[in-house]
Amino acid sequence: SKRLKKLDRLNCAGVVIVGGDEEAKGQAQLKDFTTGESKAVDKSALIAIVKDLLAKPYSPAAKA
Repeated sequence: SKRLKKLDRLNCAGVVIVGGDEEAKGQAQLKDFTTGESKAVDKSALIAIVKDLLAKPYSPAAKA
């Protein structure tokens, strides 16, 4: 989507998305801009996963 592309251009490491389907399952979607990977994660583990993501060295130029 345009919003995800904008976040990527702004050099965000990732984004957490919680929609109705994810909420019903107790999950969130995590889009990792450092790898391009998107995955469903349990909300109970979300804080630890985001901390790990933010601890990674991130170089936008490395993605190209």
